[in-house]
Amino acid sequence: MSSRLHLYQAGYAAVAKFIASDAELSICRRFDRSTARILLYLQSEIQYNQNLLDAIDENDAESGESAASSWELENEPIKPIDPKRKEIMMCMRALMKEYYELLTLQSQVLQLRPPAKRILKVFDKWLSHKKPLVGVGKEVFQDTMDMVALGPAQGGDPFSGFLRNHLSCVFKVRGPKVQREWEEIYYFSDLWVAKAATVISITTSLSMAAITSLYYVNQPGARLVMIAGYIFVFAVCVTLLSTAQRAEVFAATAAFAAVLVVFVSGNLANPRQH
Repeated sequence: MSSRLHLYQAGYAAVAKFIASDAELSICRRFDRSTARILLYLQSEIQYNQNLLDAIDENDAESGESAASSWELENEPIKPIDPKRKEIMMCMRALMKEYYELLTLQSQVLQLRPPAKRILKVFDKWLSHKKPLVGVGKEVFQDTMDMVALGPAQGGDPFSGFLRNHLSCVFKVRGPKVQREWEEIYYFSDLWVAKAATVISITTSLSMAAITSLYYVNQPGARLVMIAGYIFVFAVCVTLLSTAQRAEVFAATAAFAAVLVVFVSGNLANPRQH
């Protein structure tokens, strides 16, 4: 019985376990509408107190009261000259602190990226299949336009996104136990996607440059030097611009070298050299 409970837990426990299975599944609501409303209320409350202060200041100006220019008179501990002003100021200090804290936090939240459509689709399918939540708990995830990603995928470039959305099965890895509850979900290594995107980009750029330059060089010695230079530059770029290990750098460099060798030894070279 305990092992069965370990495989599946109902309700919030199931959703929490699913979210914790991968960083990209850590998505939450921003509650933009509620935050905007709270800020509006705070602004109105601050403005109301500001109007009260302005009215007191105007009365002081008309009556010639000196309390407005003396902090000691306003804050007399036994019998302050104008307790109303002090009460309003103390209230505004608390309001302004709450207001600015919320402004700062909302600004930070708005900088968070929205979840990828792929993640929203996976989340929706899992919730529809398992139905772990009812009531307001279920409603939280229905407004997909109000969601933020706490652990977005590495590399936000379009090419990395293409690999994740269309070729993620190539980078499939063994998922946690929660994945076994529904076999339609699989996990892939985001690190491998980032590595592949970097290596492919470097390979494509250097291959085009190398093939174009080698096409117009006829001397075998010059070609040999150019090939060695391009291979060296490729290995350095892969090492510095990616997190590839030594064996991975060696394999990618060997593949790149093979492309250049095939080009030079084949019939694709400049026909003027024959």
